[in-house]
Amino acid sequence: MINYTYALSGFVLKTNFHLPELTVVHGPSNFEIIVNDQISAAFPITSLRNFFFKKNDSTLIYIKRAKMGYIEVCEKKKLVFTPLSSLSDAEIKMHILGTCYMLASACLGYFSFHAACVVINGKAVLFCGDSGAGKSTLAAHFFNKGYTVLSDDVTNIKILPAGEISVFPSLPRIKLSVDTLSQLRKSTDGLSEIGGPKIKYSLPINDFPDQLTFKLGCIVFPTFTDDGNCSILPMINNLKKSELSNNFYRAKLSLELHTKNKLDEVVSILTQAVDMFSFTRPSYSVSVNENINFIEEKLLGIIKP
Repeated sequence: MINYTYALSGFVLKTNFHLPELTVVHGPSNFEIIVNDQISAAFPITSLRNFFFKKNDSTLIYIKRAKMGYIEVCEKKKLVFTPLSSLSDAEIKMHILGTCYMLASACLGYFSFHAACVVINGKAVLFCGDSGAGKSTLAAHFFNKGYTVLSDDVTNIKILPAGEISVFPSLPRIKLSVDTLSQLRKSTDGLSEIGGPKIKYSLPINDFPDQLTFKLGCIVFPTFTDDGNCSILPMINNLKKSELSNNFYRAKLSLELHTKNKLDEVVSILTQAVDMFSFTRPSYSVSVNENINFIEEKLLGIIKP
């Protein structure tokens, strides 16, 4: 069995599945992901009435996902993924770099948010939102303007013992539709297609930062509007907590891995530590550049070097 070791979000991942998007490194790994073609005989399929089963000593965790397959997490050091036989290699890779990546991160003490992340004035700005909120599009346009992009979809953070919040780079690529690539005046030539319900392409981030961590500057929640106006407004405390709580990546799994009390604690720390804003912009694409220029100017004024 061929094993690969990759740098990913501040840790070293060992896996038997080729992930060309990631940077190859050498040395000991922090976590291992194994892709199997058969379910382990020890897998308690009958105990998985819903999707999650944990042994009493918490050293073994079993997960079943309807469109993905079976996952076994062992002692928070190794994950065994048995994909559905119907999945293509592209779809298997999508799940490894999505759900499996989140589970590995949780085992190593990270908290994963459904957020793109851009470095502005040396600090990390999170753009939190569900699929369809335009996170990747925002990241791509900032990238096109020369900004460092740490993530286009999922961002890992850690709360250090002293209370400092560290933000980590994620996958060195941006997932984009043909329409967004066209806005950026880029073609699909040479770009790999990403598995999923919608056709998207992987735009490599060739100048991915060597810096492992960044301080958190602020958190932005982008939404679309039909009134044709852009606005960015500070959020009140209760709304901040509610919005942030709704943006943990793979929320149900995150809850099982971390516990509700721990997630509530993280939300409380973040809402007290940094400002949060709602950002609304027109939904039609003709004004994308104006939207980006607007939010760029505002954030440059908000985030001090």
